Amino acid sequence: PVRPRYVSLCRMRVAVVVLGDIGRSPRMQYHSLSLVAKPDTHVDLIGYKGKDPHPLVVNNPNINLCHIPQFPALPRIMFPLYAPLKVLFQSLMLLWMLLFGISKPDYILVQTPPAIPTLPIVQLASWWRGSKLVIDWHNLGYTLLYMGETKGLRGLLVRFAQWVEGRYGAGAHWNFTVTQAEADLLHAMWGIDKQRTTVLYDKPDEKIFQPFTIAQRQDFAYELAPLLPEADKKKFIEYHDGLTAGRPRPALVVSSTSWTPDENFDILLEAVEKCEQHARANNQFPSIMFVITGDGPLRPMYEKKIAAMNLKKMYVTTMWLKAEHYPKMLACADVGVSLHTSSSGVDLPMKVVDMMGCALPALAIDFSCLIELVQDGTNGRVFRDSEGLAHLLQELFGEWPEKRQLNKLKDNILDKKKQGSYSWTKNWKTYASPIFK
Repeated sequence: PVRPRYVSLCRMRVAVVVLGDIGRSPRMQYHSLSLVAKPDTHVDLIGYKGKDPHPLVVNNPNINLCHIPQFPALPRIMFPLYAPLKVLFQSLMLLWMLLFGISKPDYILVQTPPAIPTLPIVQLASWWRGSKLVIDWHNLGYTLLYMGETKGLRGLLVRFAQWVEGRYGAGAHWNFTVTQAEADLLHAMWGIDKQRTTVLYDKPDEKIFQPFTIAQRQDFAYELAPLLPEADKKKFIEYHDGLTAGRPRPALVVSSTSWTPDENFDILLEAVEKCEQHARANNQFPSIMFVITGDGPLRPMYEKKIAAMNLKKMYVTTMWLKAEHYPKMLACADVGVSLHTSSSGVDLPMKVVDMMGCALPALAIDFSCLIELVQDGTNGRVFRDSEGLAHLLQELFGEWPEKRQLNKLKDNILDKKKQGSYSWTKNWKTYASPIFK
């Protein structure tokens, strides 16, 4: 149920808009928490009801969760037929909420993508209600449509989406981008004023993402095991017993995904098979438990592939974790893996940001602006293909259980954390707070 709107004489009201599942939109949840930390500020967080948001959001009396109805789920093959109706439905529901469902906001902070129909609708609503529009550019929406085709119907759709994004994205009061490369590209393509653009790097919320002690790892493994299927439960009991009794334990590798085509998990599965072959030939190499968290359209396909693998030393499982369990899983892991490749080449993987918050070294697939987040050999390692990922896993776990290289990477991240380099609160107060006056 939607919590009744909090009524107060607040100094500032902000509508935070994501045309997607609020529970799967961590950055917009962080924005909301940071905004209500300002004196006498109220947030209406608008989006779809789906996965549970973090309890810090749900339980905050100054954040009102405003759920808008979703278009009915229909077969993907029918998309060209129902796409116009879906856009019209989304437009009307979002416009109604912004005009009549909430009190007049001083600011509308919107996530893009999706740019269609979001940007035209929030432009209209901000003009109608006299609100200042702030766009948080997570990526370039039209690049998600582009699949290497520039001709035919898809080519027309891509060019139309690109025009809409540029036309309605250029008139905002302020813009946030997730990288410097993205800010440069927005200016070059659409003339978006650099003087009204702030690079607001994703940072982990330090109240949520923290490193764990051995005792905390033990507690979480004990807490999680009873909630898992029998095979997963057995592995986490092995992990727990290894921490408590000094027995050999499996190494824990965690990756998270939304199971979409921009992340090729065949790379990870091929690397797992290479590690399996290596472990069978080398008794000193540890068993490794690979946990892939998240949900999305390609999950069933990859679960079938995982089930068909002949693994004895390696173990791969998928799971969806509650919002409060996900940071704990990262804090328990020995290393994280990111297979995110940017459709635009100018956004960064949020999952790696989360890993840094838990002082978890990341193995990340390389792309053009990854250097803005991962420095190879300093806070993580970079690879290009399954061969490279397998090589890194064999190198890092070849000295198990000492983990000298992993510990060095972790120490570097902890040093940066002490300096505030991985703090959402510090970063937001410095770069975003001055925009909301």
